[in-house]
Amino acid sequence: MIGRGLRRKLRDVSRRRLNDLLVSWPVYSVVRRYQNAEARRIFQTEQARMAPTPVEQSIVTRLREDGIATIDLDELSPDLSFAVLSHWAESLARREDVQREIAARTSGEGRSKAKGGKYYIVRPLGDVPSLDLHDVPVRLALSAPILRIVSSYLNMLGRITAMDLWYNLPTGEPRILSQRWHRDPEDQALVKTFLYLRDCGESNGPFCYIPGTHKVGTLHHKVGGYNYPADGVVDRRYEAEQRKVCTGKAGTLIFCDTTGLHKGGDPQEGSRFVLNTVYTSNASEPIVKRWAPHCTIRGNVEGLDAAQRFAVDFVRERHG
Repeated sequence: MIGRGLRRKLRDVSRRRLNDLLVSWPVYSVVRRYQNAEARRIFQTEQARMAPTPVEQSIVTRLREDGIATIDLDELSPDLSFAVLSHWAESLARREDVQREIAARTSGEGRSKAKGGKYYIVRPLGDVPSLDLHDVPVRLALSAPILRIVSSYLNMLGRITAMDLWYNLPTGEPRILSQRWHRDPEDQALVKTFLYLRDCGESNGPFCYIPGTHKVGTLHHKVGGYNYPADGVVDRRYEAEQRKVCTGKAGTLIFCDTTGLHKGGDPQEGSRFVLNTVYTSNASEPIVKRWAPHCTIRGNVEGLDAAQRFAVDFVRERHG
């Protein structure tokens, strides 16, 4: 007889193999339609309320055409001012434990403990941020303007799969991981927002993108596979004027479909301080494979509208 422990291991292996199959081409295109049926249905039901304003529609249009759009936060969402977000973020950055971590990383210590090997990032919210629905960044992520933009671009409701606060440090070393040109392969289309919490010039490791390289409507690379071109390949193929370097003042909000080629977070001097939120469809690899969320959001969702509840469902903290 097969022991209980062995049966459990066999079930786990079978589940992993099934999940791998679900995010492989061409199965994924079928799975994606099925997984996103509810998101499309609710979006259609809520279409009148989810209709973007002219300003929001201009961002959606630029996302579709180029894969990237930028706007000043106070222009997009005057009800939630950048000053409030800045105060929240700077209060975290001033904490003694965060300052100690910044000092340690700057001196080259503690790099082996960095999440995902990204020793150039200090995370004031911790490796797995735990936030409340009433916290300022969550209120921003669930604000009507942003959800209308995300949903209109995806043509369905989106899920939040990650939210993080990054303090990027200069290392003086060769670029690694997300500092190099790459694509995010976990979905066919997705939206990331990057909010600059401090001024970001060319020396602060700004977000860089090659417009038009996003994959909306197609699946040119394996979902779930890595897509890091070899060093020099992207620079040789795309002229400097084809690359968008997103410098900006504090309060600059970037919307981007990161299935397109992008990089960032490699300051030559100073630092880069940014709030990042990721929105995907319900068929993205983290959801299909049931990965542990990159962040958790706690609180009573009863007061949220349909789009907000759908957005937080994957990262919502559950008990019992």
